[in-house]
Amino acid sequence: MYHIGYTIKMRYSIVQTDEFHFWFEKQNLTTRRRITARMDMIKETGNLGNVRYLGDKLLELKWTNGLRIYFTFRDNEIIILLNGGMKNAQKKDIEKARRLCKKYSRA
Repeated sequence: MYHIGYTIKMRYSIVQTDEFHFWFEKQNLTTRRRITARMDMIKETGNLGNVRYLGDKLLELKWTNGLRIYFTFRDNEIIILLNGGMKNAQKKDIEKARRLCKKYSRA
């Protein structure tokens, strides 16, 4: 039996909510660069990196330094960035992300 290997690359479009943009602009330059590099990698390769599913269509991108970005999918190819935060405020940030996920899933 012969196997033919296929590599399927997903290409994602990324949309920022106003809430995410406001949070992003308050971050220091190093953090903004890390986030931008990750978003570029996702758009170019489809590789999301370290991700955790939180239920109800909500996911989080994770960094080793504690940085978190909460997002959801729409139409299987658009990632909607909802908000971000650090691990030490994760519970509050997840609650906000859940509200935003519901808001933008109706949009």
